[in-house]
Amino acid sequence: MATYLFSEEELAHLRYIREHAPVSIWYEYTRYIFDYENFHFVLDIEVADKINFSKKDNKFTQHALKTEVAFFDEKFVPRTGSDLLIENDSILEIDIARTKLYFTEHIKVSETYFHANSGQINPTKPIPEDIRQAKVVVVDAGVVIKCKSKIILNLFIADNEDDFITTNYYYRQGDFSKELSSKFQFIPII
Repeated sequence: MATYLFSEEELAHLRYIREHAPVSIWYEYTRYIFDYENFHFVLDIEVADKINFSKKDNKFTQHALKTEVAFFDEKFVPRTGSDLLIENDSILEIDIARTKLYFTEHIKVSETYFHANSGQINPTKPIPEDIRQAKVVVVDAGVVIKCKSKIILNLFIADNEDDFITTNYYYRQGDFSKELSSKFQFIPII
């Protein structure tokens, strides 16, 4: 099993964000920006692993996605399409959203259609017995931020897709862990 978890440097960035609330948090399809006026942090999607069981055909390549946190010593400038999520709010807690991805070989369903039973599950749970997995990857898919204003931001890759678009980033208090616990383990940053 391969693991792609936040590095010590990335965890230090997340602790800083928790302890020194950003002026604003922005969303841009494949990244979230934590703006501090003269510098910023970015939570971005990266390919952790490429999985291909066919040595002959790259069309069967599957990807395991993870998130990374990077520091930029420059002013953040919102672009067209940047979406302001929150401003001037204290952060009470940040939890890592960790998931287990399992990948299977593609099966020919018809002359032109192939299907893989790849999926995702909470890393504390076993993979379903009816799945013949060939590769398992554990990734940090992002974070959940709980704010003083009671806003909860889900800033993680929800379905191992290529962007954050499928993530409903606003949740009411208490909803996220119950609804998403089948796919994610939520680990508080200490």
